[in-house]
Amino acid sequence: MFAECQELLQMFGLPYIIAPMEAEAQCAYMEINNLVDGVVTDDSDVFLFGARNVYKNIFDDRKYVETYLMKDIESELGLTREQLIRMALLLGSDYTEGISGIGIVNAIEVVHAFPEEDGLQQFREWIESPDPAILGKFDVETSGSSKRRKSGGNESCEKGNSLEPECVEGSDNNQSSNETQHIKEVFMSNHRNVSKNWHIPSTFPSETVINAYISPQVDDSTERFSWGRPDLSLLRK
Repeated sequence: MFAECQELLQMFGLPYIIAPMEAEAQCAYMEINNLVDGVVTDDSDVFLFGARNVYKNIFDDRKYVETYLMKDIESELGLTREQLIRMALLLGSDYTEGISGIGIVNAIEVVHAFPEEDGLQQFREWIESPDPAILGKFDVETSGSSKRRKSGGNESCEKGNSLEPECVEGSDNNQSSNETQHIKEVFMSNHRNVSKNWHIPSTFPSETVINAYISPQVDDSTERFSWGRPDLSLLRK
């Protein structure tokens, strides 16, 4: 089948590339490097590989063509590529089974409640710990250490000169940290009982899966495609 498709493309003078691994990863790479304008696929994993413009249902006559833009996902859902990868770890994908019992709404709540770089590891520790206050204690200690380092470098902040740039910066960071901690505490409080039904795989969160999306194996050529002319004699046969 693939050989027949390649032969047909050659007859029409259409260029093509053979992906070494995932086709969606290859297409996303080509879009990132401005070799193509978008990706035609029904596989949503393509966003995790970095695609920005995705077209679905093009080959289904029963449906309208749908266009999905990463900028809309970012602005309307507040989800970045990195957060989508985390959601894949939670919900499951071609590379991982996900966490049994978690739905898409819960997954979005998790990535927002645990936004830190090691957020999913913190989430796992909370699920497996009988005492949900452990994470709160960890964050308080981290925040206190950060405050001590900041105040130690600038005594004017301690004296109430809050308009100093470094003081304002520290205030913003503390406010952001406090907001994150509040969101996390609300999430843990609201999901304390339901979390007992969530079953986490032993490999969660898998760095191997994360790297498979962040750095997939692709043909890294940035050479422009060369279009040919249709071979009418072959097409007539």
